[in-house]
Amino acid sequence: MSSVNESANQVVRLDNVSKTYFLGDNEPYRVLKKVNLTVHINDFLAIIGPSGSGKSTMMHLMGLLDVPSQGRIWFKNQEANKMSDSQLAKLRNKEIGFVFQQFFLLNYLSALDNVALPLVYAGVPLAERRLRAAKLLNLVGLGHHLHHHPNQLSGGQQQRVAVARALINRPALVLADEPTGNLDSVSGQKVLSLFTDLHQKGQTIVLVTHDLQVAKIAEKKVYIKDGQIIKREMG
Repeated sequence: MSSVNESANQVVRLDNVSKTYFLGDNEPYRVLKKVNLTVHINDFLAIIGPSGSGKSTMMHLMGLLDVPSQGRIWFKNQEANKMSDSQLAKLRNKEIGFVFQQFFLLNYLSALDNVALPLVYAGVPLAERRLRAAKLLNLVGLGHHLHHHPNQLSGGQQQRVAVARALINRPALVLADEPTGNLDSVSGQKVLSLFTDLHQKGQTIVLVTHDLQVAKIAEKKVYIKDGQIIKREMG
């Protein structure tokens, strides 16, 4: 019974996952080497490592943006390796929210419409899209900026719009890759506080960073070097 409950409590699991790229001369370059990692419901996990350690590749695999060269990836008890590209795309859109160092907002859309955009692909009617987007912008402290365009917002405000967009489909997992990397310290701290609040509300979050100060907000930590997990703090 415990193994069934354990499995039901998992969001994403990497089983013996390796990732190899081939360079220009067809020389293999192993970015990840036999990684095993499980993220459970309501975890707040930081993946910490220097540039080139493989942490972003790990995030791309967890987010089903890439496929492993070896090993298996499970997402909510579904084996991702066996899914088609269209199945993976649907799963990503429904279950995973992404926040990147770059905000990737569309300048010709308002904050409200940027946040609502994933719901267009999900086929949600316009009125509901805008209602849900407005609620999330209020949640991230931008209720008075619904109709502002990205160039009318500060970097910290743009990142909060990006966080709201990541939450719009009520995802099982939010993946944040260096989310404060382009922000000043004050704006960065506001974004980190937002992640803490979201986790306290039950959101499962994986934060990828090279910065130990940023990683402090996570309850669990995994340290990666040269494509391998070298230390875990899972308390």
